[in-house]
Formats: sequence, structure tokens, C-alpha cells
Amino acid sequence: MRKVRRIRRRGQDVELIAEQLAAVPATAAAIDTKVALIQALAPHKTPGTTPASETPRPSAALEAPPPPAPTDVRLNNEPALPARYGVTELVALPVDPFMVHLYWELTPDAIHTARRSLGAAWDGAVQALRGYDVAWIEFDGTNAHRQFDIAVGGDVGSWYVHLWGPEQTLLFDIGWRARDGRFVAAARSNLVRTPRNAPCETGEERWMTVRDGRIVPTPAGAIPKPAEGAARAGALPGELPWSGTLAELRGLAKGRAR
Repeated sequence: MRKVRRIRRRGQDVELIAEQLAAVPATAAAIDTKVALIQALAPHKTPGTTPASETPRPSAALEAPPPPAPTDVRLNNEPALPARYGVTELVALPVDPFMVHLYWELTPDAIHTARRSLGAAWDGAVQALRGYDVAWIEFDGTNAHRQFDIAVGGDVGSWYVHLWGPEQTLLFDIGWRARDGRFVAAARSNLVRTPRNAPCETGEERWMTVRDGRIVPTPAGAIPKPAEGAARAGALPGELPWSGTLAELRGLAKGRAR
């Protein structure tokens, strides 16, 4: 018995032939019949080709997005910054209380001069930064409170220097240090000072009068001078002064406590 039915799949009519293969006797003719039925169930294919409907298509979610178009980050079509300016220089910038950033450029002439100064000691010499602690002195090249070397090696062009404490006043040289300890500088930096790592203890704290949740403007001339602040504050019975330093307000509080 042969059952034939038509179903619609993917917009095409596909004829599926279901055969009761188990009922066919195992003879040579029956085997040929089974092969014919199996071939009838398979879609028609041209040898060496794959139907377009069966070509595997990658999921849209798995497809790699197209590479972004290159963008020009320059502003107003200005030329890009050059890698070098042809100037021998060393610049020091404070980063925070414990760090200084240095960047430099050395021209071939500066390198040749340093090499000539070291002579035979140039072989084995390393490029290094030399720092000088010059706080509260007029530096003459020999009277630093302390000095330290940092081997930078190669033409890296910049370096971050971690310091031992805040509020440092420093100078730096970039050059080469020979194996025998000699140091030849090619450029010296500007003077750099790092900030403190705590709030400033000096200065005056000035207060203001607040009424009904809002700040009352201080009239012109109402800010007392340190010498007369306490007296003026005492001349305002029953309320705080318009403004005053912390010392003035402390004096006012002590006077009222008596």
C-alpha cells in the first residue's frame, strides 16, 4: 500500500511518499523497490550542487558587524601633531603630592655631544633620569639635599616618577650614566613643586548669617578686620555677627560665656 499526501513546507510543495517498508518481503526485487522509495523521499539534487533553499545561512546575531569607517580625530582639519619637534628639552609636571611626570626629546646633536663627552665610557652607558632635591636652596649643581637616578633605557620619551613624600621641590636631568659612575646630562628640566597632601592649615574661616533657611547677604563693610572683629561682634547683642574669623567667633563665645 502506498499513501501519498502533499504538505506545504517553506513555500514549496513537497511530495512525501510513506511506504510500509516492513511489509515488503526481503527479495532482490523488494530491495530495489525500497531504494526507489528512499530516493523518492529525498529532494531532487543535481550532482555537485546544493539547492539554494538548503544553503545554510548564519544567524543574524552571529554575523560580525562591518568594521567602522575610519574617523579623523583632528579638529578643523588641522595637521596631526608631529612625533618630534627637533628641540632638546625635558619638561617636569606635578601629577599629585607623590608623583611627577617627565617627558623629553633629545636631538641627534645632543646625543652626539653626550657620547663625545663620555668617550670610551659610552660603551655600556645607560640612559637615566637624575633627580635633585633642591628645596629652599639656590642649586649650583652640587649642593642638592639628595639626588637619585632612574634608568629609563632606550628612547621612551616619558616617565612617571614616584616620590617619597609630598611638598617636594625638584629638578631633573636626562642623560647617560657610565659604568664608572660618571653622568653626562643632555637636558635639564624646569623646577617642579608637588602639592601637600592635606588641607591647608592657614587662612581665615569666615561665617555668614542664615535666617529662615537662607543666607543673609553680608552688607558692604560689615566684614570685621581681625583687630576689631571681637569688639564689633560684641556690639551685636542677641545674635551672631554678619561674619567673622574663627578666632573672632571663639572670642565672642568666650565673652558670652562669662
